[in-house]
Amino acid sequence: RSLSEAMSVEKIAAIKAKRLAKKRTTIKSNDYSDTLGVVGSDFRAILDYDVDLTKDIISRERQWRTRTTVLQSNG
Repeated sequence: RSLSEAMSVEKIAAIKAKRLAKKRTTIKSNDYSDTLGVVGSDFRAILDYDVDLTKDIISRERQWRTRTTVLQSNG
């Protein structure tokens, strides 16, 4: 049995409209004020600190050099 046989066109349209309305309310906004109670400028400062910390950690990591990477780096 198909959907159009089971329900009227109006009922199907109402379900589609309800689903679209629900989808619109569940979309995340770009406002970071509700994220951990942090406002936008504080969020930017935390993000900058995190980026700096990550760069520091990556700079201290040992680079493994294999024969292939040595040959590629020397041209």
